[in-house]
This record gives sequence, C-alpha cells and structure tokens, in this order.
Amino acid sequence: MEKLSPVTKDINAISLEPSLCLMLFDSNVLSQAHISELTASWLTADEKQILDRRRLLTAKKEFVASRGMIKLALARHFQLDVRSINIHFDQQDTCLKASRYQQAGPKEYQEVLPVQICISHSHGKVLVAMSRQSTRLGVDLEWRKPERPWLKLARHFYHARELTRIEREGVDSFYRTWTLKEALAKAIKQPIARLLSQDITPMLDPFTVISSQYQDFDISLITDLPSAQVELTVLNALF
Repeated sequence: MEKLSPVTKDINAISLEPSLCLMLFDSNVLSQAHISELTASWLTADEKQILDRRRLLTAKKEFVASRGMIKLALARHFQLDVRSINIHFDQQDTCLKASRYQQAGPKEYQEVLPVQICISHSHGKVLVAMSRQSTRLGVDLEWRKPERPWLKLARHFYHARELTRIEREGVDSFYRTWTLKEALAKAIKQPIARLLSQDITPMLDPFTVISSQYQDFDISLITDLPSAQVELTVLNALF
C-alpha cells in the first residue's frame, strides 16, 4: 500500500497532466457571502437547483467547493469558461461527469469531457480525484470523530477477518478499513452496503491502493493506474 505526499499549492498550480490529480480543500473557511458570490460565478442553472436542495450550510459549502475545484482545473486544462462546464451525476454509470455546453445552430447540447472524477467530503473537508487516464477511480475521506464507537461499529458491520485485525491494531485500522471500503465501492461502482460485511482485502489486489492520514482525517484512493505515489495537493484558497 502506497502513501500520499501532501503539498500545499494555489489552485492555479493544479494540473491534469500527471496521471492523477488529488486535491483537498477546507470549505469551512467559506462564508455565506462567498457561497453567494461563487454560486453566481461558477454554477450552472442545474447545479444551482441542486445547491438549493442542500439545507445545511456545511453541505452548501462542500457542494460549491467541490464544483469549483473541479471546474477550475478543467477550465484551465481544456481552456474553457468555468461557467460553460456542468458537473452532474450520471445515474446509469453511477459517477460524476463533467460536460461543456456547446452550440450547434439554434440548439445547445452537452459534450462530456474525457476525465474521470470522484469526490468525497467529511466535516467540511472536500477531496477531489481527477484523471484523464484511469478507468477505475475511487476516493474516500473520513473524519476521525473522537466519540465514535468504532469497535462496536466494526463488530456490527465488518467481516470477521477484518474485525480480528481491527481488534489487534486499533482505531487506525478501523478507519482505514472504512475509507478503503468506500473508495472501492466507488471504483467498482457497487453500493457500499454490498461491501460492508465482505472482507475486501482480496478485492484490492488488481488495484493501486494509496492511503494515508492527514490531520484528523483518513484518506484512501483506489485506481487502476500503476502509480507508486500520489501528491495530495492541499489548496490554500479557491479564489
């Protein structure tokens, strides 16, 4: 299992040229005024409707931040206007996709951009993985909540072999198992409920598995790319 290498950068330094781009941003720093301003600058009409359905302020911040991170990177790489990019969840393929609006005569249509996208958010932190080369990509971020009854949860949900390992290794193993299951579910496009009670260890063999801790969070990334190390770009700002 490989490790993440955290580095702090500006959003303008983000590049999709490497095989895999991994970005982290703390959306807690956004104010209500920021959300209003960035919504007007970044979001399409469809995305605004989704944002309006988010009731909690934290959820609104995470949504705006994730769309901004994706769009700014794509706009820079494909030389597009941020407002021409629409991020939507494809129900059939069960993944996020990015499209750009195109005009063909009097009609407007969306052209899907050639990029894999996967996101995760927890406690205000937003993690975005993007790749133009991968076909399988999953990422998960989970806050290590101090009062969470982790051993009770492991005994209730996890496979017996996973539980034995967690009882031996402790809370770090619990969260690593959690984020690996979530990331794997996204990579193979399976509901997380199907993987909770399974021992996923043999299922990880075909993939590159990259995990680490950052501050009070556990992070796991699963990809079909033969990458030995991935840089975790911690963004200092989005604007």
